[in-house]
Amino acid sequence: MRLLPILFVFCLLSAGCVTVPGPGPRGWAVAEGGGLDPDAPSGKSLFAWSIERAREAFPGSPISAVVIGAIPLTDDQERPERDRRLDAFLDAGADTAVGLVIDETTAGEPWTADAIRGSHVVFIRGGDQSRYVRWWRGTPIEDAIREVHARGGVVIGTSAGAAVLGGWSFDAMVGSLDPVESLTDSTPRRLTLTRDFLGFAPGVLFDTHFTERARLPRMALMLASLPPADRATTLAVGLDPRTAFAVGPGGEGLVLGEGTVTLLRWTADSACDLKPGGPPTIRGLAFDQLTPGTRADRGGRVTSRPAEPRGTAHAWAGPGVLDRGWFASVEPAWSGRGGREEQTASLIASVASGPAHAGAWIPEGASLSDEGPSRVRVSSGSTRSAVVIDARRAVRRWTIEPAPRRDAPRAHIEGATLHILGPGVAFPDGP
Repeated sequence: MRLLPILFVFCLLSAGCVTVPGPGPRGWAVAEGGGLDPDAPSGKSLFAWSIERAREAFPGSPISAVVIGAIPLTDDQERPERDRRLDAFLDAGADTAVGLVIDETTAGEPWTADAIRGSHVVFIRGGDQSRYVRWWRGTPIEDAIREVHARGGVVIGTSAGAAVLGGWSFDAMVGSLDPVESLTDSTPRRLTLTRDFLGFAPGVLFDTHFTERARLPRMALMLASLPPADRATTLAVGLDPRTAFAVGPGGEGLVLGEGTVTLLRWTADSACDLKPGGPPTIRGLAFDQLTPGTRADRGGRVTSRPAEPRGTAHAWAGPGVLDRGWFASVEPAWSGRGGREEQTASLIASVASGPAHAGAWIPEGASLSDEGPSRVRVSSGSTRSAVVIDARRAVRRWTIEPAPRRDAPRAHIEGATLHILGPGVAFPDGP
């Protein structure tokens, strides 16, 4: 019988909890970039995939799914149809699906934790991840979610729910961080990070709504702002909407859905100059943008990928992309809320498909000056940094058809490099 209760619980917080130890990840942690539509093909596929993984882990057992959030949906500004997630789990083969609202007075209630602990799939809603960190950390709720994963279950997070699945989390304790702000100030007050909250993907930092909100410079600054020992071992993962990065029991990641996943890694060639109050310089981050079906190891190195498209490749000349011959640029970039996704996706697609193997987003407040036929420099009077993607040594680059409701092709690039160039810094580097 299909069971579809929705529970709203408001109880007193009980003191004390014990963190469940474990030898490492055993189940699946699935970070999805936001905007997940349970009625769309990509949404149905993700729900079905998660139930299949749960049945593999618990053969012969009735499969229970639980959808959790910190406040009621009506207070979270989510569309009413988001309740369809419960039906979507049932349609995908779950035997029961339960919705729980767990606020700061509920997180210590034993029977609420028991409802999670008895499930096989946990889905963490979007909203404001600071609530999850403030209200759930160090409580029986955190322990219960960890127990599901440790038993081999599946934990899915969308948007804010995805942001808290990694070893490091952007916790949004003082609000969101705009990507242009991250090009203005190397140490913005809104850049706040939490370590080992849920931690289902150790050594991973997730960012969401990635291409549509132009969050590439923001994620680069987050990675560079980690303690040196941690940034050298942390994989930053940017998730497009309706796109997931599923981290399995062995730590390998799989790209699912309809968009792309962007990986940034600190390398031996990486360096940064983060002066408080001034634009950042971050050089030499390994950059990969991966399309669905690609797999990567726990270090972010691609282990398998879809076949490269055959046929004649056509260079993508997106709107607003200036062709400089060896170099493409968008300027001014990201000056308003509108058009950020198109500017971001179009330039990457141009670099992946065209003759220009490098490109830059130049925000208002920054400018580039040419220094010869194949060299540019950020003007010393700039008040913001420029963002450069360098695919000259990329081992693979191509484009595939756009995602639904998008214009620019999806770009697949492996082996590129990302630079955040502050005032006076040149590309390629040198005096």
